[in-house]
Amino acid sequence: MTNVCTRLYVQIAHFRNLLMAPAVIVAVRQGLDISTRKSATICLIGWTIVQILIGFVQVLEQQLIR
Repeated sequence: MTNVCTRLYVQIAHFRNLLMAPAVIVAVRQGLDISTRKSATICLIGWTIVQILIGFVQVLEQQLIR
């Protein structure tokens, strides 16, 4: 049951992140005073790097638990 709850929580978190993406793009655009296209590119690249790092940390955590 815990595994199912964890998976559901992860899916909800990913959905919430997708909903926040436009707000983040606008914030980056306004903060850096750049075009929306450049801002979206920065956000997409940054989000990908963050997701890779999160995956790496999760794998490392599993290895340390064993």
